[in-house]
Amino acid sequence: RMVIQLCSPEDRLLVPKKWITFLWKIFNNAHPMGSEFLRHGIGEDHLCHVCKNVNALETLEHLFRDCPVAEKFWLALILV
Repeated sequence: RMVIQLCSPEDRLLVPKKWITFLWKIFNNAHPMGSEFLRHGIGEDHLCHVCKNVNALETLEHLFRDCPVAEKFWLALILV
């Protein structure tokens, strides 16, 4: 686990290293996405693997905002 200091020494957050790596990839557009594979001509299946929508290209925006499964997740998180 890594310790992230937010603002002051009292504001510390223990975060697993794999989360840090995942967030770094997201913020630096380095996470492998279907849209990037399509842009580079790699593979054939570039659609969202989460919602299985045949019209939804796998992008960060789709996975975290537009995907119906993500929408249900965010709503459930808010209601908890």
